Amino acid sequence: MRVLLYCLCLTGCLLPLKAQINPDQITVFFPAFTGQGALGQNVSTVLSLQLAQTTRKKPWPHNPKSLDFGRGMFKWDVAAYSMSQYKQVIGIAQSSKLLAQMIVLGNTQQFGSEVVVEVDVLLPSYQSSHKGCDFNVKQPCDFRQKNLEVWPLVCGQHKLYTQLPRRRYNMAGIVLDEDVVARFRNVKGLPITPTIESKEVIGYTGDDLQFLEFNRSLPNAPTKLRSKGNEGYVSLPKISKHNSEFTDMAGGLFQVFRGDWQEAHNSFSRVLNNPVIRIPLKVDAYLLRGMVQFRRGYNGLSDFSQAVGLAPYDVGAIRYQLTGMLAMGDSLDTVKQILNEKRFLFETDDEWLKNMENFVACRANAS
Repeated sequence: MRVLLYCLCLTGCLLPLKAQINPDQITVFFPAFTGQGALGQNVSTVLSLQLAQTTRKKPWPHNPKSLDFGRGMFKWDVAAYSMSQYKQVIGIAQSSKLLAQMIVLGNTQQFGSEVVVEVDVLLPSYQSSHKGCDFNVKQPCDFRQKNLEVWPLVCGQHKLYTQLPRRRYNMAGIVLDEDVVARFRNVKGLPITPTIESKEVIGYTGDDLQFLEFNRSLPNAPTKLRSKGNEGYVSLPKISKHNSEFTDMAGGLFQVFRGDWQEAHNSFSRVLNNPVIRIPLKVDAYLLRGMVQFRRGYNGLSDFSQAVGLAPYDVGAIRYQLTGMLAMGDSLDTVKQILNEKRFLFETDDEWLKNMENFVACRANAS
């Protein structure tokens, strides 16, 4: 069902939908993965190229709504960090020289005859753009003009901002193909060729990649790029026999940050269609797809219901469920009932909970 795009702001409602323009750059930080020899760094580069191919600046060839998703930037580091060093990596990402909104952290490990890649996607916290940068508080500011990943509702002068359900997403282990391990264990970088068809190697990728062209429809999705003074093509090998949810899940998150709701919906749908997806990531994909449905102007409550059914005590799922009910104009009595039943999940000083109660009071006074 299509949600009303405009409604009287005497009641709780979605903010009016209009031409979406993202004025900010969204940055993804890829430290080299830990692993044997250069294998970790090369796997990290392959995954970054896969993720980069999920980006677009504008819909093409047709863009009737004049959408603009802004700039996407990828940053690499040849230094490798273990998964247990995630707090240190978040600190690096939040530094003034980087200010990354996403981090892809991973390691490669040998288990018997197999090499497995473990990947986490981390989302560093920053001050909200609607509050402005306050340099008297400890939390860093990334100077963005908008936080498109934050879901806003409005009632009169009162606004409710609902953050993403969590800031860390763990992907299923990726079992590397044996030939990929053999090829990438020692070579320092991915081979660059002068043309798509050529087998001549003119150099190898480093930590200064600059994307020039994507060819998603061609075999091995050759990417034209510039690195270490060499300009040419890198072909992406299929690193595992089984499809990983990494590209779709991380791509969906990246698209949410950039306000590319249609592509984010497609990405999270592919995650949910993956037959081997684990329950925690399935919950996250339902929540994010439901939120994206609302941001597109549709009803995402059915996805929230699926998530709550799988994880009834997940506080992020409850936040999204309640926000969705308010966005759809559901009965305040029902909202209050669920809020009372799930109140024990929230910290006593939870800022979102206080704002939600104020929002419900605003709705009640306006009705």
